[in-house]
Formats: sequence, C-alpha cells, structure tokens
Amino acid sequence: EPGNGGGTVNVECDGGPCPPLGAIGYGTHVKVSANASTGSEIGTVSGEHSAAGCTVLPCEFELKENSKVVVPFNLQSESFSVNQTGTGTVACKDNGSPASCSGPFPYGDTVKVEVSPESGWELQVLTGTGSADGECNEGTGTCEFEITEPSTVSVTFGLIPTNPSTLSVFK
Repeated sequence: EPGNGGGTVNVECDGGPCPPLGAIGYGTHVKVSANASTGSEIGTVSGEHSAAGCTVLPCEFELKENSKVVVPFNLQSESFSVNQTGTGTVACKDNGSPASCSGPFPYGDTVKVEVSPESGWELQVLTGTGSADGECNEGTGTCEFEITEPSTVSVTFGLIPTNPSTLSVFK
C-alpha cells in the first residue's frame, strides 16, 4: 500500500515465487520484503491476522487466514536553510506555494528563493550549496531548484556606499 513515495514490494511463498494473490494456500510460509525508490523511504510497516507480527521488513509468517501487510513508501525530506547577512527580504516557495525558508522540503519538490534588498542596501552575494549549487541568479535575485539533497542558500546584502562629503576650511 503506497504512501506518497514509491518502491516495490516483493512476496515469496515457501522460498519461491507466489501463485496469484488469493491462490496462496493455508500453511504457506510467506516472506515480504521491499525496496524504496530514490527519494523515498519505507514508512511504518503493519500486518493483520497471520501477518500481525509484521512491523519491520523482511517479515515472515505462516498463512493461516486471509491476511494483509501494509508497506507505505514516504517521500524523504531534505533539509534546507537560508543564511542571510545584511538587511533585505527573503521569501521561499515550495512547488509555487509560499513556504518557510527553514525546510525541510519533500524530496523532488521545486524550491524557489526570492531576495530583495531594503532601501539603502544592495544584493552582493547569492549562492547555494547542495541542490541549489549553481542555481542562483544575482541579476534576478532568485534561486530555483529541485531539492534532492540537503541544501543551503546564502545571501549577503551590503550597504550602498554613499559619496563622501568634503569639508573645506578657509582662513
């Protein structure tokens, strides 16, 4: 039974392939295992009836009645953070919707970071690590990437230099 991730469930009967579900006979030794797809993980496993003891995989039991094993696959979460220096606004989106800039985000989601300096400040540095590496554009003040590993965006706003005033003293 899938969650929001992906993977495959393998079922063996008496050490080999199983007949079609529903045709597995009484007393058959059943072994259930699973493999999560990239970006997914196996969630909490549960079983009913003959498989009631199935809480981890692989799980083995003797079939004595109609039984069920639930193997959910959940998307992994990837850590994300923004490091900000100086004064400005930082906004984040997860798949186009406003989101916190201090993750985590589900594996494979599209993360967009938009930065804007406050008055009197300028954007000096906008860089990323992990999935954000090479995905930041200082010209537009944005980073946009598919998150597949722990990632960080660093933004530095600096004060805009002002023209120095001169003072002349005459005698």
